[in-house]
Amino acid sequence: EQIQGSGEKIDGTWSGPGIDQIRGEQDQILHTHNVHRYSSFWLRALIQERFLEIARSLLGNDVVLNHTKLFNKPAEKGSPFPMHQDWTYFPTVNDTMLAGIIHVSNATDEMGCLRVYPRSHTLGRIEGTSGKLSSELLDRYPIDGATVVEAEAGDVLFFHYFTLHGSMPNRSDQVRKTVLVQMYAGDDRIEEGCEHVDERLALSGWNSMMTRELAQS
Repeated sequence: EQIQGSGEKIDGTWSGPGIDQIRGEQDQILHTHNVHRYSSFWLRALIQERFLEIARSLLGNDVVLNHTKLFNKPAEKGSPFPMHQDWTYFPTVNDTMLAGIIHVSNATDEMGCLRVYPRSHTLGRIEGTSGKLSSELLDRYPIDGATVVEAEAGDVLFFHYFTLHGSMPNRSDQVRKTVLVQMYAGDDRIEEGCEHVDERLALSGWNSMMTRELAQS
């Protein structure tokens, strides 16, 4: 209700050839960045030990928050996402960025749960994968050929930002809601020129790239 009443643009539906093939005219997805700034509950969730235990096993002891994001796929008309990689939005020097998707609700195939191509992170950086995909890539990695990853409320799914992933529309009678957590290693940093939000908040250990100027920005 808070973000819906703000008057801001909160529909995060993408455009482009990839999504035009799978979305409906009325589809929408409600989203906002950095839910931990809205609620202390989410700030506490980010430093919950069970969550950080997995993050540290993948990134090492030093874990830095890039951002969080709420995705709310409305019942019956929740927007899909075409197959894509995340690296184009917030590339890091050492490519340590990964996501942890916290499922606030159940996520079934009918609800438009995540679909992935297992081991596609080994492909590295592929140009043109920001959501406006090339037809060649869509032909090689169609969304209907990806692995369906259903989840229950409370489940967390971790994956690297090279992983090809997407989701189909929510056509169920239930809302699908997730909070996405993007994190990178404490000795890594966002590449110069990237304008995407970067919280630079140390969730575990030390942020080796922090400076006095960055701490004040």
